[in-house]
Amino acid sequence: MLHQHFRFTWKVGGEAGFGIKVAGLSFAKACMRAGYHTYDYSEYPSLIRGGHNTYQITIGTDEVNAVDQKVDILVALNKVAIDNHLGEMTAGSAIIYDGSEIKLAPAKFKEKGIHLISVPLKEISMATGGEIMRNVVAIGATAGLTNLPINILNEIIKEQFAAKPHVIDMNIAALKQGSDYVKEKYSKLDFKVKLEPIAREPRLLLPGNEALGMGAIAGGLNFYSAYPMTPATSLMQYLAAQAVKTGVVVKHAEDEISVINMALGAAHAGARAMCGTSGGGYALMSEGLGLCAVSETPLVMVDVQRPGPATGMPTWTDQGDLQFVLHAGQGEFPRIVAAPGDVEECFYMGAESLNWAEKYQLPVILLSDKYLAEGASSVNKFDANRIKIERGKLIAEGKVPKNYKRYKITEDGISPRTIPGTKDGIYWADSYEHDEYGYSSETVEDRVAQVAKRNRKLETAAKELKGATWYGSPKAPLVIIAWGSTKGPILDAIKMLHESKRKQVALLHVNIIWPFQKEIIGQALKVSTGLLAKPKKVVLVENNSEAQFGQLIRQETGVEIKDKILKYDGRPFFPEELAEKIVKFIK
Repeated sequence: MLHQHFRFTWKVGGEAGFGIKVAGLSFAKACMRAGYHTYDYSEYPSLIRGGHNTYQITIGTDEVNAVDQKVDILVALNKVAIDNHLGEMTAGSAIIYDGSEIKLAPAKFKEKGIHLISVPLKEISMATGGEIMRNVVAIGATAGLTNLPINILNEIIKEQFAAKPHVIDMNIAALKQGSDYVKEKYSKLDFKVKLEPIAREPRLLLPGNEALGMGAIAGGLNFYSAYPMTPATSLMQYLAAQAVKTGVVVKHAEDEISVINMALGAAHAGARAMCGTSGGGYALMSEGLGLCAVSETPLVMVDVQRPGPATGMPTWTDQGDLQFVLHAGQGEFPRIVAAPGDVEECFYMGAESLNWAEKYQLPVILLSDKYLAEGASSVNKFDANRIKIERGKLIAEGKVPKNYKRYKITEDGISPRTIPGTKDGIYWADSYEHDEYGYSSETVEDRVAQVAKRNRKLETAAKELKGATWYGSPKAPLVIIAWGSTKGPILDAIKMLHESKRKQVALLHVNIIWPFQKEIIGQALKVSTGLLAKPKKVVLVENNSEAQFGQLIRQETGVEIKDKILKYDGRPFFPEELAEKIVKFIK
């Protein structure tokens, strides 16, 4: 019988090359198509081959915003998976493994309330198509254990191997035999999770990078350049796969210096341009960032964060680049820094960021991270009607005014712009300070006027860009302030609290970092400084060691948030660990 409300986590672990990611994505798709909400997260070392890889999925009848740390079903394709993750298993959980390959002492697991589901993964896979199909047999075994309809998985196999029809039958046979084996041998086991289908509108299963790329295409992206750098690479791969169909030009440059200069050239020529990297590549782009700013060329830059410094931990997650992207580049200039908090925000910001770049004629930096970029979430279909393409003060052919000045001094700081080649709209764009026409100038008057003009752009943007959202009542006794990808784990942590405590917590999530959201953040901070009759506790949550957003808040408001929950081990926040710490702050 179907439980009305439940949530559980499935995890597969093994060596690279065992089909860990394929197995995880296939099972996540099947659960989503059965009507469940899902959130996926993968871990893998920075190795060309080998090492321990995992793919973890939290599945629920209600909205799932993050992946849980505790595991209910572990598919162990080697002994290392059991050794590494036994401590994560819940009471009543199950381990699916090959008993002929992995020898275990059943008593040890019985004490912990863990069911051992021994399945001849190797034997069945060899009989159906080869050892590489052990992951498919294990998915079938999971379906048999949870009553997930095998026909849903069969359809996914058909789609996945459409280009290789001869492989389809082998995989379907492997699925069926894995499922049948568990149903027959463990027929008396009434496992705690039953995945009977729920009627629900079709959803999408997307990682953040794909959603961002999809949003950029919907927002009129014409040009994207990048050099492969984990965890930003999959954004380039997605856009490259869509290039022929969409007409987007995708360039794999030789290094990040070339990346930003290619993108600037495309943007200067009138393309809606974007480039992407991680922290190390962004460092190489810093000089080009200054050129973008002084030439007032519209450009979107994506920094998908990973732990630093230097090469750091390439395949893990972090929020350590915030202060860097706020200050990178020579001298002073305005920029917009935004950080989507979930897959849906990735899509809409991917589109909107191109508008911001052209409207305000400045660099826009989107800050993501490995957890969000590579974590896949089941989301509702996006609303195309929300996407509007705005090109700002772009002058059309035939409407260029006499005595056109590319860098004309204006009240809002934004000058009318033409695309090179427009009749009567020719202008200079180089790396030097300039006068209103664009000619290099070192006079006091031109320098002061142009700096002031550029700075006014941010004042204009600050009036128009609102990027902070309350979840829960702002009157709650405990206010959590966070940014970027910590949104999902915090929301799910709050849901895990007892109802009496849940009402005492609110989240203020910020996704536009700069210009600083002074009004709404100030509202949250006032309650912690005794300015109201009933002071409240404010807690900062960040995936870095220095509370970098907290530093920015102190810089802009003079208020230091003393209560912090920081994590910087390369792993994301898990809802359970946050819930435990939040309860202590409530007390």
